[in-house]
Amino acid sequence: MRKLIPLALLAAMLPSVLAAGPLKDAREVLEMWAPKSVTLNNGTLTVVLPQRRITQDIYTGVLTAGLCLGQAAGKDFSAITELVVLNQFARQGYVFERGAQDCDRINKAPAGSNTLRLIILGATHLY
Repeated sequence: MRKLIPLALLAAMLPSVLAAGPLKDAREVLEMWAPKSVTLNNGTLTVVLPQRRITQDIYTGVLTAGLCLGQAAGKDFSAITELVVLNQFARQGYVFERGAQDCDRINKAPAGSNTLRLIILGATHLY
């Protein structure tokens, strides 16, 4: 029984330890947007920005110049399956349903192209 208690504690802490790397890296690459909060829960990276309204341009910037550019720079975001970008009240924003798995396609698409727009908007819905 005594051996089971430390093992149970280790098992309970393991998911938070594994998420510490991607979460820390996400906070680093999103620093230029000065987010109010960045959380990672069950593969969903939620970013709350200090803006009253999240526009499509802000959302696209966070995805392309934040998450996907960070992955191109060697950050491991494979644990992120969904990106949620919300306003300061966490009431309005966008959800990218494909997470980091589409970052390679996004990074290869020409900036500002219709291809890039289709990749992003094809996997996006409003929050």
